[in-house]
Amino acid sequence: MTSLDLLRPTRSFTVAALALVAVACHKAPESTMQVKTHSAVVSNVARYRTYSHETAESAPAGYAPTAFTPEVLERVRRRIDLEMEKKGYVLVPSGDLVVRISSGVRTEEDEPTGATVAAGAPVELDRVGALVVDVFDRSNEGHLFHGYARDELRTRDATDEQIDKAVTTILEPLPSRR
Repeated sequence: MTSLDLLRPTRSFTVAALALVAVACHKAPESTMQVKTHSAVVSNVARYRTYSHETAESAPAGYAPTAFTPEVLERVRRRIDLEMEKKGYVLVPSGDLVVRISSGVRTEEDEPTGATVAAGAPVELDRVGALVVDVFDRSNEGHLFHGYARDELRTRDATDEQIDKAVTTILEPLPSRR
């Protein structure tokens, strides 16, 4: 064996190196979550100290309520409580602020594109969940904040990770009292 033979990669080494490169370049599926918030008066929220929860009587527009909505809403409430506490707000039975939440699901068609159309790929039906968080002034019912998140539901319920990300991102613009 010559010194050049020692420098030549073996076939198994080359295959292993290519596999490592492929794994390193592989990206995990991107989240499909979309979050938006709207408010002209969000800065006024910091003057309030307490909040309480309220559940909207209906699902968000274009979405249907589901049998698991109460369970999902309870998980959302717990996450809202964590985020509001971090910002210095206190949960009480009849707070200065009302944090109203609603959720629902709908089915959306996912049309194939590009080469998949030519290959005759069928339309896929995606189950999409929505979470809406609105914040109101209890004294005058003034709407201070609106935020929503929507994401594809791959399981029967929204996952804890989806709920955590949605609530954290929705409430991020609320000012801290600390």
